[in-house]
Amino acid sequence: MIRAGEQVERTHAFVGRLLAGGVAAAVLVLATLVAFGPAVFNDYVGWDDGPYIVVNPLLRSFDGLRRIWFTGDAPIYYPLTFTSFWLETQLGIGGPEHAGGTHFINLVLHAGAGVFFWRCLLRLGAGPRLAWLAAALWLVHPLQVESVVWATERKNVLSGCLYLASAWCFLRAEQRWRSAWYATSIGLFAAALLSKTAGVGWPVVLLFTEWLRGRRLTLAALGRVGPFLLLSVIFGLLTLDSEHPAIDPPALPARLMIAGQAFWFYLLRFVWPFGLSAIYPRWSVALSIAGFIPLGMLVAVAAVWLWAAFRERPWQQRRQAMCMVALVHYAAMIGLALGIIPWPLMDRSFVANHLAYLALLAPAAVAPAAVGWLGNQARVRLRRFESLLARSKGAVANAAWAALLLALTGFSLARALEWRDTTTLMNGVLRRYPQAPEAHAVLAAWLEQDRPDEALQRMRRAVELSPKYVEARTQLGRMLIDRGAAAEALPHLEEAVRLAPVVVEARLQLLRGLIGQSRFDDALARIESASPRFQQEPQVIDTWARVLSQLGNSERAIEIARRNCADAKWGQKAYLIIATAEWKLGRHDAAVRACDALLKLNPRSWEALLVRARARGFAGDRQGAERDMQEALQINAKLGPAVDALRQSFPPAPETSTQSTSAP
Repeated sequence: MIRAGEQVERTHAFVGRLLAGGVAAAVLVLATLVAFGPAVFNDYVGWDDGPYIVVNPLLRSFDGLRRIWFTGDAPIYYPLTFTSFWLETQLGIGGPEHAGGTHFINLVLHAGAGVFFWRCLLRLGAGPRLAWLAAALWLVHPLQVESVVWATERKNVLSGCLYLASAWCFLRAEQRWRSAWYATSIGLFAAALLSKTAGVGWPVVLLFTEWLRGRRLTLAALGRVGPFLLLSVIFGLLTLDSEHPAIDPPALPARLMIAGQAFWFYLLRFVWPFGLSAIYPRWSVALSIAGFIPLGMLVAVAAVWLWAAFRERPWQQRRQAMCMVALVHYAAMIGLALGIIPWPLMDRSFVANHLAYLALLAPAAVAPAAVGWLGNQARVRLRRFESLLARSKGAVANAAWAALLLALTGFSLARALEWRDTTTLMNGVLRRYPQAPEAHAVLAAWLEQDRPDEALQRMRRAVELSPKYVEARTQLGRMLIDRGAAAEALPHLEEAVRLAPVVVEARLQLLRGLIGQSRFDDALARIESASPRFQQEPQVIDTWARVLSQLGNSERAIEIARRNCADAKWGQKAYLIIATAEWKLGRHDAAVRACDALLKLNPRSWEALLVRARARGFAGDRQGAERDMQEALQINAKLGPAVDALRQSFPPAPETSTQSTSAP
């Protein structure tokens, strides 16, 4: 039996550990708030925040939640991320009108991820001091700014928090695989992949760890990792299917060269975080021997580690084993972002800070132990000062770590302030990299309303810097069409379609340009020769029907427009096209029915009222037409001239003859 005194001592020890852990976790959270706190006062930036949050209609309706999960209406299929945006919007604590709330939740998720990382390291056997330093280093490092303060990167911090929570539960369940901890770990991992598929490499790390420990990869071991592997394969294939580059990527040898450079890029930025930018210009992809040196270094390091794993049984040496696991973790998490498998936006840049969010867990975990080892080696070699260093070792090391963390926090704070609005952010990028085409393009889109001339010049500059930048060419074409310069826009749009036939927006703008030049036959030919997938786009259907109507093929226009009638966004326009086409065909009753259907969707549609008035007037129902015109005037008082012209267009009422006719 346990004596009362021993029970009290155990209770006191437990409470002490709990309080110490609580204080350590609180300091990690506080460090995160200090490093990124100004983000709560930042606005959204005009760089993906628009389609993701600000103008995303899915966040404003209750039906939006269903569409997020069961349709492809969201900008990208990360349903849990968009569900979090939807909940914030519905509760009024974030979303389009409350940028501060969205930024604050990002901060909380990042801090939570850091706490789980700290607890995972403790479970792995790291000392309390080293584990806490590693978590703090990962939390406040300037490379994390983009993931934390950019609202769009909710997918990073949400998936990261869930991923690390899953890893912590997995480590807790290590000796009891049928426990609730194991099931919870699988569920959290699935949730992480539903937020973003950045963690698909986790099963590779688990299998390598099993092998590193000297265990055979038996069916039992594979069974433990199996659910995670299955989830990774499923979500990885979904991501590869939905996310592909807009243009043809570089050839495989060039991608291998890029991958070698990108692998070391993030590690070097972790060690020397200067010159960081939200956008980096593309590197030269000219093949050369020097370009393959980084890849050769990577292969050499991997070969040395594998040789050590086979020869020296590193699972018996914890420090070496942790280094090997960290290297595999880094490679597994950064692998999909290296470009060997093409990823979107490779036409603009080959690297981006937010792509390394989870991969940086590895160097952060190793850094404190590596610095400590280097310090011990230096102390041994400086024998003249050995006694002095031995007496002051703890104080010097603590002061050095405190200075480093404070410096990184200050650096992150300064970078977080750059994200306060679009202009500040992009001007900061251009100060560092004046040749960054994406910065010019984003700034042009942001300035278009207030400073259209400058916006046009910046978009031209983006195309000059990157002739294969499809989105910049598309937007330049749109700007020129809006200014009435369709002839100048068409070559840019033709080139954009040639570079990226799968990009719907480029094709749509090209159709706009052709229609603006009254080249309806060319527009129709391009639509009807396009792929069935393109022809199924609601906006393409709308354009298709309008072109057919312009060419006088009203029957075909009605047939095409009916495809959009059930669409929530394009249904009203479809009914309007149908009503106009039916009137042109002289089927006035059918035109009235189409207008009635439109007015059920939108009772304040003055366009539908005018079309119905025209149909009724030509059908002889002057009173019904007059009611419709008066109602349209109540909705839009500027319609007076249009209503007068419509009245004058009605055919004259038939006169009733009162004279009797006499026989000859």
